[in-house]
Amino acid sequence: MTEDAAFLTLPLAPEGELGPQYDVVSGVFQKLPDVLKETLGIILGAEIEVSEPRMASFSKEELAAAIDPAAICLAHTTFSKGIEGASFFIAKNDTAKVLVETVLGAPLEGEDEGLSADSMDSFLELVNQICGKVNLSLSEVVGSTVSTGTFTAFDKESQELSELIPDGDAFCAELGVSVADKLEGAVFFLYSASAVEQLAAASEAPEAPSIDDAIDESQAEEPEGPAPGLESEPSEPEPSEPEPSEVAAEADLSAITSAEAEIDERLNVIMDMEMPVHVRFGETQMHIKDLLQLGAGSIIELNKSVDAPVELVVNEDLVIAKGEVVVVESNFAIRITEVKSKAYRIKGLG
Repeated sequence: MTEDAAFLTLPLAPEGELGPQYDVVSGVFQKLPDVLKETLGIILGAEIEVSEPRMASFSKEELAAAIDPAAICLAHTTFSKGIEGASFFIAKNDTAKVLVETVLGAPLEGEDEGLSADSMDSFLELVNQICGKVNLSLSEVVGSTVSTGTFTAFDKESQELSELIPDGDAFCAELGVSVADKLEGAVFFLYSASAVEQLAAASEAPEAPSIDDAIDESQAEEPEGPAPGLESEPSEPEPSEPEPSEVAAEADLSAITSAEAEIDERLNVIMDMEMPVHVRFGETQMHIKDLLQLGAGSIIELNKSVDAPVELVVNEDLVIAKGEVVVVESNFAIRITEVKSKAYRIKGLG
């Protein structure tokens, strides 16, 4: 355990010692070091190392007794979609300070006892970016979008920490973070018991029918050539008893119709699900320090020319259509000019 840990009085357990309801969240955090290393590296603009996580389950009383409010920067919010419950991000003051200094590219003076209001804004922006990545992993567990509201800072002057900590046991994960010659510390994620229970329940629920399986079955069951007996009818009078080829054709048609009905039924399971759809004009990457310096009149150059079509995007980065911008009743809209096949779009939603 790092010397920077906020919970020095409470041991953190290795994976597999927390109990079944925490296994799901433990599994998510076991995957995060590589993701956070890349994400934080881009955000901070520095080479960063992230340790394997260590996790624990704490009661409200244990947390209230273990955390020194004056020694930490704490950001908190609630889940807004997918699950319900509270989410916290905690770092000791010196860790938070170095993270913000790395983001801004300049030292913070006179903030050893805690971050100023401006520095806390930078810290919260960093937290929102990090936890957005964590929510993507939680979404894979739930099978639908998991998101949180905007993180806000714990006000040490006007709030009591015991009132903020949720009732019941809470899940905590510690990940060590280090930046060469700058930082050797840790950050902590904390989830309320209700959020963990919902994640565990979602992981145990029966999986919805796979879209890929439905499409693959459809393609496998479609005959490669014309079904036997579907050629032009012969000129001879139709015999009183059906020919074997006609019986086979009817059986094939019946099987195809049944398979299509089954596939439609499987797809109907997801047809009423909502998902975010984005219209992308273009994109670029910026350091947080540059974002914080934006003001009225600032210009951000994107990677597309003005006459290039905009893109209709789902699932973070899947382009399913392109089009041109139009105005409909004073609202922006797009007129589709190119669209991917239905099979491509369905597979992309899986």
